Amino acid sequence: MTLQNFEQFTSLGNDSMAALIKSGTMAVEGAQAMANAYSGLAQRSIKQTGVAMMAMAAVKTPEEFQLVTAVLARTALATASLEGRKLQELVRSVIVCVMAPLAGGARA
Repeated sequence: MTLQNFEQFTSLGNDSMAALIKSGTMAVEGAQAMANAYSGLAQRSIKQTGVAMMAMAAVKTPEEFQLVTAVLARTALATASLEGRKLQELVRSVIVCVMAPLAGGARA
């Protein structure tokens, strides 16, 4: 093995290690972002549940009960769909960010 080949070999190893470190850092940051997102969702969900319970407690007639239940169900479904898409996009972006340094190192 020539000195030039040895230097290329060690350079490749250093680049791979740097890519692993960067990927690990991104994974930790991504996990923190996902934890914050899920925590925020849980807090909003608790508040929405309280509002829903107050609305249900104020119901006086069966017709009003049916109307309030329908509105709450539509709102809950729309919220779940929206929040689900947000969380899905967050997870996707974290995976892309974590894999990017490794993909760059593999091409070198």
